[in-house]
Amino acid sequence: MSLPPAPVRIVHFGVFEADFQAGELRKAGIRVKLHDQSLQILAMLLEHPGALVTREEIKNKLWPRDTFVDFDHGLNNAVNRLRTAIGDAADSPRWIETLPRRGYRFIGPANQAERSSADIVVSDVPLGEDVRMDPATASRAEQVKFLERRNYRWLLWVAPVATVLALLAPFGLKKPSDVPSSRSFVLPPEGTTLNLIGDDGGSVALSADGTRLAFVAVNAKGSSRIWVRSLGKLKAEEIAGTEGATFPFWSPSGRSLGFFADAKLKTIGLDGGSAVALCDAPFGRGGSWSRRGLIIFAPDSHTSIYKISDSGGTPSPVTKIDAAIHTTHRWPRFLPDGLHFTYLAANHFRDGSHNGVYLGSIEGGESKLLIASDADATYASGYLFFLRNNVLMAQKFDPERGQLYGQPRPTVERVLYDPSIWKAVFDSSENGVMAYLLGDSVAGTQLSWFDRAGNKLSDVGEPNFQYEPRLSPNGQRLAVGIGDGGYSHVWVYELGRGSRMQVTFGMYDNGSATWSPDGSQLLIAAKRKHYSIYRVDSSGAMPEQLLLDTGSDTWPLDLSPDGRFLLFGQGINIGRVRSTLWIYKMSGDSSPSRLLQGDALESEGQFSPDGRWIAYTCNQSGRDEVYVIPFRATSGSPEGGYNAGTERVQVSLSGGHRPRWRRDGREICYMATDNAIMAVPVVSRGPRFEVGTAHPLFRANPGFTIFPYDVSPSGNKFIIITAAKEKTEPITLVENWPSDFR
Repeated sequence: MSLPPAPVRIVHFGVFEADFQAGELRKAGIRVKLHDQSLQILAMLLEHPGALVTREEIKNKLWPRDTFVDFDHGLNNAVNRLRTAIGDAADSPRWIETLPRRGYRFIGPANQAERSSADIVVSDVPLGEDVRMDPATASRAEQVKFLERRNYRWLLWVAPVATVLALLAPFGLKKPSDVPSSRSFVLPPEGTTLNLIGDDGGSVALSADGTRLAFVAVNAKGSSRIWVRSLGKLKAEEIAGTEGATFPFWSPSGRSLGFFADAKLKTIGLDGGSAVALCDAPFGRGGSWSRRGLIIFAPDSHTSIYKISDSGGTPSPVTKIDAAIHTTHRWPRFLPDGLHFTYLAANHFRDGSHNGVYLGSIEGGESKLLIASDADATYASGYLFFLRNNVLMAQKFDPERGQLYGQPRPTVERVLYDPSIWKAVFDSSENGVMAYLLGDSVAGTQLSWFDRAGNKLSDVGEPNFQYEPRLSPNGQRLAVGIGDGGYSHVWVYELGRGSRMQVTFGMYDNGSATWSPDGSQLLIAAKRKHYSIYRVDSSGAMPEQLLLDTGSDTWPLDLSPDGRFLLFGQGINIGRVRSTLWIYKMSGDSSPSRLLQGDALESEGQFSPDGRWIAYTCNQSGRDEVYVIPFRATSGSPEGGYNAGTERVQVSLSGGHRPRWRRDGREICYMATDNAIMAVPVVSRGPRFEVGTAHPLFRANPGFTIFPYDVSPSGNKFIIITAAKEKTEPITLVENWPSDFR
């Protein structure tokens, strides 16, 4: 006696069909590649649609008790792969809903069916009767009935003709096969390091015809420039006149570049000549150049998108930020018509529910949300490329109608994403060339201790996005700004215990911590409409108290040892643009006053341990150098209780910045232009200040440009924010990427 064929359980949802006996997921009849663990999770969810399936239940099903594995990491990866396969997203789920820390729930409609592996039931609706036959017979019968019923008998010749054509194909009618894609790597030019992430990064930029690649690299002297690599050559060429450049973009002809440097939007021709400054752009966040001679760009980290003629003029806004949901518009990219463009709109306040890629027009008007995302997008060859859950996705896009079609599909590329600026290091051209930096998501920077020889002693905390470390006067505590892509807050490490504690709260940005002489308080820069100086308890016990609001960006630099005077910077806090040094009397009975006069930019000031001198950075000579000037506190002075001498002493000789005093006042350390930590012996003899010979200690790899280090009280150790490891990866080039999609 033969047994009946085993039933095969199939579940349909949307265009998907899950066949669990075959172990397959199919989309519109086409098999979708899916890892076995992800398929098992899908089976558990579909067994109980609408019900919670806990993380513990999944763990017990997929990972037995004797399995040693990082369960959380493995489960998250498996669910992410499943979501990618079915085109779902955690932030806007259609099929799978996440219940944080609990589990998952299938929320879409699903139809379950069982079929016999021995036969197929075919239903012919017009005849109103069921027939049971083999699949081939059923298919042919159904076709013939339809054709006879509609008098389309001539279509019966289609199949024989197709058969003949198929037989003739090997004899010359066969279509040439697609050329497969190829991958290669672009290494940094000799003596340089790629600088493609972070606030001072460059990303990658392909010319419109895909024949040249532009990127930013830093040389051994710490100077960043744009380099251009022609794909037909083996070496990249340095573009003179692009010192300090960030985020380059091409002109439509490929004969010029736009970029940001010196707080300006600039252009430069590749056939020689100097860079031309078009307008102010204190902290540029991307640009794009159209054939109409227009450039659209984001001039700052908290602005809308602006447009300006490529010959210069006055920029005007083309988007308007809805302050209820966004704080920034950035990374604009023109579409082929030169009228419309895509851009990213995001929110610094950690509410990313409205973050996404939008469609805008140079004529203004209301923008249209295209896709939810936390990164920029690129259009090429009929596809919109965007990032979702750290996966580079592609979806068909009609740029004339501004309309997406079909379902997004994951690409095979693993593209690095920098959440601190909401940018993927990626670009693509119309002729099938793609460039990107391999990776997932930037983990951030690492706080580490180094000795005077540059030997790494230990790490402090875990990698994160960290800013401006500042040691307490006794060296036992460390204040640092920590952010995660949105605004940052000030945390204090207890170095002896290895613990840390958050001391600023709320939705606003807080940073630039400066200790009071006794270590009980911190002065911070906190952003409301602009950055002002607030006072907080270093244990986090007291709420923030406003100390100084000048009506423009200000940030604390140092307090005099007696606590009477605050040295602070004023200008544009983001990037410390147009910075000047000021003194504020802490008793509050007078207005702040400028420390020095003139048009030079001054920054990074610090009092000497005895309070009689101030070390600072100034660009009066045409480049940053470290200087020292006298500071004399007085009593009853109408100018604010101090006198600052004009006789300055130069400490650095070949460029330098970021000075720090050793606690005994006998040494000043600073960073040279090549990021070498320099040490200079100094002696104070009455009104005279004598400087010895500077000598390098070691070269640092700083991960942030404002102030990435501090010196221990003894001067024997340095706490440094070191750069992310992603800066060491090469650029990946893909040629003929459309073949991967076919």
